[in-house]
Amino acid sequence: MELAKTISIEVNNNLGIQSPNALPNKLKQLRRESNLTIQTLAEQLKVSHAFIHFLESGKRGASDETLKRYADFFGCHFEELKELQKVTIIVAEERDNSNIKFPTELVDFTSLLMQFNKEFRSSYINEQIENLRDRFYKSMPSFDLGEVKKLIKKIKEAWFSFKSEVTIFDEKKLVGTLQVPENQIYFSLIIAEKSCTLLLLYEDHRYVDLFKTWLGEENISLIDMAQISHLNEEQKVKKYLWFSTALSIKDQLLYLIENEYVLERVNCRDPQLIRSIKYYLEQTTEVEDAI
Repeated sequence: MELAKTISIEVNNNLGIQSPNALPNKLKQLRRESNLTIQTLAEQLKVSHAFIHFLESGKRGASDETLKRYADFFGCHFEELKELQKVTIIVAEERDNSNIKFPTELVDFTSLLMQFNKEFRSSYINEQIENLRDRFYKSMPSFDLGEVKKLIKKIKEAWFSFKSEVTIFDEKKLVGTLQVPENQIYFSLIIAEKSCTLLLLYEDHRYVDLFKTWLGEENISLIDMAQISHLNEEQKVKKYLWFSTALSIKDQLLYLIENEYVLERVNCRDPQLIRSIKYYLEQTTEVEDAI
């Protein structure tokens, strides 16, 4: 975390700057509040999975006809969605050109700092940055490396077991800090019956090697943005995904679609999965062009 970035986040909140993803966020909210998957909504609106995904990620604009379909299906006002479409465009254009004004408390604090000489000021700021970092990490649950390794070993044994009986594995989600050699990092780990998902801050992605020693090379990786606890702005992260050997290529693709992975950005190691993703994207593009 950079102090300047933290200040920028606070400034944006105080100014009430709207999100340039106003419409995509609203469309995603409508779907999730109705407990619908992308696949189910696509079937109801008679469009492709990819089309819904592109709308919710802001990669594709929505026509008036599409907004009317959403309004009719979810029982909301077409004019509201149309207005959010305008806000999305305006904010995206104006946000980079706006002159940011700092809140009064930051201006006063800066004025106070400027009363001290550069050496004292720099030392104090660096000290506070470290304090802020420590406080950020201490505010979250802390996990032991041995504990995490034990959980991963358990799911790996289940994946590669030759026993006839079915192993039941309850999903576990660990989100917090992890003490690694000479450092403390933020991580999110979801261990399920047929998949294991790891999320690291991009600056810490080299620590994935620890997990690779336990699970082997990942099946999927991608760079993404994610919301982190206590931070108002999404952070750049790297996501890694391992699949159970019992999961077919088709099931792997369905998993990616249902969990809203941006297929164009995923890095795959399996040539068959790469071909399946390419074919799926080609098919959905043809359907969208025909709409």
